[in-house]
This record gives sequence, structure tokens and C-alpha cells, in this order.
Amino acid sequence: MLREEYVISAKNSVYGSGEVLITSFKMMDYRKQNRNIFTTGEQVYIQIDYNALKKVKNPVFVVAVYLMDGNCACQIISRKDKFEVGEINGVGSIILELNPLLLGKGTYVCSVAIFKYLSLSDSVEPDAYQLHDRMYEFRVEQPTGVNVGLGICVHPVKWRSENG
Repeated sequence: MLREEYVISAKNSVYGSGEVLITSFKMMDYRKQNRNIFTTGEQVYIQIDYNALKKVKNPVFVVAVYLMDGNCACQIISRKDKFEVGEINGVGSIILELNPLLLGKGTYVCSVAIFKYLSLSDSVEPDAYQLHDRMYEFRVEQPTGVNVGLGICVHPVKWRSENG
């Protein structure tokens, strides 16, 4: 059973060069209240707090969401979304908005990372300032009254008919 705070497993792994540290990871609802249980389709905020111990230019922020069997459900990558933070030095925060949350019912675990660089054309994990590997567990439930399994991703769809 999940508690309202994050479940941290014994398999935790934190690594990286350490010039930038991840000091906090939060998942929040539309009211900015910390939670770890969400409903498909709702608005979710993710906040990554960091402390850059020296000046760093354009680090890449990543939130990777995994199924409990280890398969990747999605990766949210700042560079892919053309978001650059510029130069960081000292304490700061990055806030992501998922609106709507497209993940379907299930239990997931997040990795959070701040990379020195990340190329979308390279499948090898780059050097990280810091990476919290699969440390943050959360659950997604289906909307109230929906009992049919909707799958891992509840994709938005536009329907139309072309026959008379």
C-alpha cells in the first residue's frame, strides 16, 4: 500500500559528478499539494529542486517514468522539449506541468536526473551531475466510474465519420 509520501525502495541509487545536486523531487496536484496517487487525465506538477555548487550552463533535466517491470513508460527530457534553463548557480527549481496526465492505471517509479549533456541520437546514458535512479514511486488510478481497463497510455483522440 502506498503512503501519501514517496515510497523509497532499498534499490535506491544516487550517482553523478556532484556539481549540481537534486535536493528535492515533488509530484503535486493542481492545487500544488504533494501527492503520490493521481487520476488519469488530471493536471500534475513535478518540481525538481536543485543546488548548483558551481556555475553550470544548460544542464538537461530528465524525468523517466518506469513500469514496475522495468520497462520505460515515458521520458520527459528538457532538451527534447526545447527548454533550456541557461546558466544556473546556487539553489533553484524546475517545474513541469503534465496537463492532462496520460498515464493509465498502474504503479510507476520515477528516475530524476540532471545531465551535463544529452543527445537524443545517442542511446548511451550520458554523464550526470546527479541521478536519482528509480527512487520515487507513484500510482495512477482510473477516473471515478471507469471500470474498463484503458491501458498504460490514455491517448487523446479526435473521431470523425466520413460516411453518410
